[in-house]
Amino acid sequence: MNGNLVLDYIRATTNLYGIAPFEKIMEIYNQQNDDQICIEDLDAYIEQDLSEHYVYVYYENFVHETILEGQEPAGHGEA
Repeated sequence: MNGNLVLDYIRATTNLYGIAPFEKIMEIYNQQNDDQICIEDLDAYIEQDLSEHYVYVYYENFVHETILEGQEPAGHGEA
């Protein structure tokens, strides 16, 4: 698994749609790449600070910061 490529997919998908469920990222990535990822591979990004990419984790979704305006981003499904 190419970690930088996975991050590129997370960034691109959230830039395009605003919110991207983990499963959708996995599905898109797996359709376009020979190496396959699973949900557990995406769990590694939960602990990372993706804010420099304007991305936050909210429940089981990657979310662009514009969607969360006025809300505190919650990691691990906290509200």
